[in-house]
Amino acid sequence: MIFGRGGAMLLLGAFALVMLFSISAEAENYSPSGEPERALELPINPPSLSSSSTTYDGHLRLYIVEPSSRWRSTREEFGRPYFHYGLLDYAYNADFSITESSTFDQTITWDASVAGWGDAQEGNIMVIAVVFNLVYTIGYANPPSGNPFICYPADAAAGARPGETGANVAVGDFTHTVFAEEATQTPCTYCPYALFALDSIDKSLDYPFFYVALVEDKTSVAHNRCVNDFNTVGYPSLFFDGGDSVVVGALNGYQAIYREKIEACGQREVTGLLLNIDVEWVGDDVVSTHVTIALGDPTNQAPVCSSAPVGADTVLNALSYTYSATATDPEGQQVYYKWDFGDGVTDWIGPFASGEPAEQEHSWSVAGDYIVKVKSKDQWGEESGWSGGITVSAFYCGDADGQNQIDLDDVVYLIAYIFTGGPAPVPLIAGDADCVNAIDLDDVVYLIAYIFTGGPAPCIYCP
Repeated sequence: MIFGRGGAMLLLGAFALVMLFSISAEAENYSPSGEPERALELPINPPSLSSSSTTYDGHLRLYIVEPSSRWRSTREEFGRPYFHYGLLDYAYNADFSITESSTFDQTITWDASVAGWGDAQEGNIMVIAVVFNLVYTIGYANPPSGNPFICYPADAAAGARPGETGANVAVGDFTHTVFAEEATQTPCTYCPYALFALDSIDKSLDYPFFYVALVEDKTSVAHNRCVNDFNTVGYPSLFFDGGDSVVVGALNGYQAIYREKIEACGQREVTGLLLNIDVEWVGDDVVSTHVTIALGDPTNQAPVCSSAPVGADTVLNALSYTYSATATDPEGQQVYYKWDFGDGVTDWIGPFASGEPAEQEHSWSVAGDYIVKVKSKDQWGEESGWSGGITVSAFYCGDADGQNQIDLDDVVYLIAYIFTGGPAPVPLIAGDADCVNAIDLDDVVYLIAYIFTGGPAPCIYCP
C-alpha cells in the first residue's frame, strides 16, 4: 500500500500518539527517576563460574538501617506514612574471598556521630548483612530489557539489632534468607503502596526475609545505590536478591507480586554460606558487628530452652503463680513457648526475643503434685524438646487430709497427727491453718472456729 505525504504524516502522528500512550501507561504506577539511563560498564577481570569451586569470591555489605525510619512519604492521601528500615549508611562495603578451609571473621564498628547520624538511637538501629556473589549477570531495572545494570546476586542475608544475633537460614524450600532493596522517594506518588505491602510481609514472619528502604532523595548512599548501581527507571522499584528479580512500580495488590518474587528468589540455587552476625551497642554512638562467613549449607536450628522452669514448688489452690523460662535461638530468631502445667497444656505463646525471659501465670483447682515443664520453637516452627520439670504441690490451706475440702475430717486428721503419730498432711504446710509456720493445737482450734462458728478462713492472713 502506498501513502501520500498527508497519509504519511497522519501515520507518524498516530504512531507518536501510540508511543506517548504506551509511555504514559508504563508510568501509571511509578514516578520516573528523572535520571538519564546509564551506559553499562562491565567489571574488569571478574570471577567466573569456572573458578575453583573451593574458593568463594563475594562482596559483603553491612546496611545500617532504622527500623522505624526518620523519613516519611509526603503523600497526604496516604497519611504521610513513615518508611521502614531506612538506610542511613554502610558499616562495611568491600570484597572478600574465602575457601573451604578459611573463614571471614571480623568485628566491624560504625560510629554514628562520625557518619553524621549522631542522633541515632540504640533502640532504633539494625544491621543487615548481605553477601553478594561476584559472579554477575546483567539485570534490567526496566524489565525486560531497559536500564541494564550489573547484578551481583545475593547469596545470604542476616539481620540483628543491638544485643541480638542473626544468621542466614534455610527453611522449607528456601535455600537462603532473601533480601530486597526498596528504591523509593519521599514525594513519590506510588511509593506508599510498596511501603505498606513490604511492611505487611515483614510483620507476617512468613519468610526468612529482610529489606531496606533506599530513600533516594535523603542520603547519598541511597542515591548512589539507586542511580549508579541499579540504574533505576522509576520509584518505587524493588530489587530482590541484588536485582536477580525486579519489580517496577506499585499499586494496590502488589503484595501478592512481591510474595511471588520472594518465594521464587528463596528457591534460587545459591552457594551455601554460613553467615552469622552479633551486634552490640558499645556506647558513644558506636555499633559493633562481629561477622563470620564460611562455606557450608545454612540450616535452621531449634531454640535451646531452660533446663527447667523457675517458680514456686508449693502453691495454694485457686491462687495464680508465675513461672518463667528462657530460650535462646542459635540464629537469633524470635521464640514461642508452650507450657505443660500437669493439668493442661497451653497454646504457643509469643513471640519473645531470643534470650528474653518469658513468664506465664497458672493456678490449680485440685490438690496434688504436678510436673511443670516448657518447650520452645522459633518463628519457622523448629521446636526444642520439653525441658526438665519441677514438681509443684498444690493444696488448700487447712485441707490436712488432701480431699479438696475443709471439714471435720481435717480436724480429726490434725488431731491424729499431733497427738497419736498419725500421717502428716501432704504437703505439711497444708495443716498450718493459722500461718505461724508450726502445726499444733492452735491450728485445730482455728479450723473448728472456721467450720462451726464462722471464723476466718485458713491462711487468709498468710503473707
